[in-house]
Amino acid sequence: MASSKKRKETAEPKKQTQKRRPKFLRTWVGLALLWGAIAGVVLSLYHYLYLNRFTDFSYLLSLFAVDLVFSFVAAFILSFVLARLFFNTPKKRRGKSLLFYNLIVVLLVAATVYGYNNWNVNRQFNVILIVSDATRADHLSCYGYELETTPNIDQFAREGIRFENPVAQGSHTIVATPAILASVYPTIHGLTHYRAVLSDSITLISELLKKAGYRTFGISTNPHVTENNGFAQGFDYYESDRGWQNTDAEVVNQKFLRILDEYQTKKSLAFLFYIDPHTPYDPPQAYLRKFHVDPNVKITNWGSDNLLPMSEAERRDIVARYDGEVNYFDNEFGNLMQELKKRGLYDRSLIIYTSDHGEGFWDHGLVGHGNSLYEELLRVPLVMRFPVMVKFPKFQLGGKVLTQPVRQIDIVPTILDFLAIERQGLIFGTSLLPLISGKRESLQELEYVISEEILQQPELHDIRSIRSGPWKYIITRDFENNEYRRELYNLSQDPAETVNLFEQKTSLAMELQGRLFSELSHLERLKTRPKIYIPDKETLERLKALGYIK
Repeated sequence: MASSKKRKETAEPKKQTQKRRPKFLRTWVGLALLWGAIAGVVLSLYHYLYLNRFTDFSYLLSLFAVDLVFSFVAAFILSFVLARLFFNTPKKRRGKSLLFYNLIVVLLVAATVYGYNNWNVNRQFNVILIVSDATRADHLSCYGYELETTPNIDQFAREGIRFENPVAQGSHTIVATPAILASVYPTIHGLTHYRAVLSDSITLISELLKKAGYRTFGISTNPHVTENNGFAQGFDYYESDRGWQNTDAEVVNQKFLRILDEYQTKKSLAFLFYIDPHTPYDPPQAYLRKFHVDPNVKITNWGSDNLLPMSEAERRDIVARYDGEVNYFDNEFGNLMQELKKRGLYDRSLIIYTSDHGEGFWDHGLVGHGNSLYEELLRVPLVMRFPVMVKFPKFQLGGKVLTQPVRQIDIVPTILDFLAIERQGLIFGTSLLPLISGKRESLQELEYVISEEILQQPELHDIRSIRSGPWKYIITRDFENNEYRRELYNLSQDPAETVNLFEQKTSLAMELQGRLFSELSHLERLKTRPKIYIPDKETLERLKALGYIK
């Protein structure tokens, strides 16, 4: 009798514990939901502040849902584990342990959310700026060319942002390249001949990013984009090769990949200037055969005096050679992208591809470049592929074609805006990020697009153009007769610029000329003074061989 009573007494506390356990479970579940909600809201707020510049609210809502679910699950699992420990704690010590266990839950949830955020969100990006010389947009298949010249760039463009109407600020390398690297107009930098050196007051993107903690690398294969001309400023490593034919795209890739492997860094800027497809158009034989180039045609003089009087058959051969060069560069472009993927850099880099200017093929009775401001020289390719910023749900700016005209001078401000780096010095462009992200449908600053060809070498040129909507006005100084030639074209109706409408629409042309002169007058007041250097004999000989100097 006594023993049964004793068993009854000892059984009652167990029954009470079992009844109380669901209450404790409810408490722990409630706390888990509370910590999960707090963590989810904090994480989502951080993501909102980070991504709000780049995307619309619909994506942020989906990311908010993922953040909440992840935080709830993390908090619940960790709380459940600690709840088991709590129930195994002697009853007398539970009150003291409650605060301690909650503190552990908070710290573990915070650490888990922090780790998830760091894994899921990329914050440090590389910038790779790729320029191929003398590449006119309408000879790339992604820009509508009838031949498949650029399958790799086409794929790259599908993943990124392709600008349908980019406008170069000049039609010669030494005139246009500062617009790409420093966001300045030709009038501002004043480089008009091969002995000119950028003024110290011109700030390159390399200087701005180096100041922000980036490693900076540059490789140039054009003799006008060298240390001698001031283009190496701000680069930790800069290599230029003035051999023209000796340094093709494959060699540039090999040099760049060696640099990447040697200088492993979390954030860097690479500027790669490829001479392909500049004259002489001499890609590997496989590319000549692909575009049916006549193997019997041997060209030793690439100067305009030799190319202009060619027959129709010879001209077709020249264009086929050019297409072979474009296709060769595209193949090496694809090889470079594959190597970036192998190194895990492809999705962590802002990769921009463009050209300094186009190339003329008797379009307006001219060949080569640097001699006009027609569309075959000003309309260059421009594609930006942005990095993957959030892995899940994946967020990457891309898959768009933007038709609004943009400028070379807009490249640097876009890079700075994306990296949240402050603009400094003379920067005349506008960030394209609002257009790219869909925050704005148009940019008022791009109402007028100005280009200039101000050269003293290889020939004397003073040509200016202004574009507004479909209208493009060109004014060319004729030094021989001391007069000006004026042209007005409607690019939407006449993209090849064959019908000069100046006489029919003189008032419109004069209105555009007034705006052009007003802008140029403003630029003249800010003009810098380039320095001078003397090219060595070897460089002069190479320039002579290509018809740049006589």
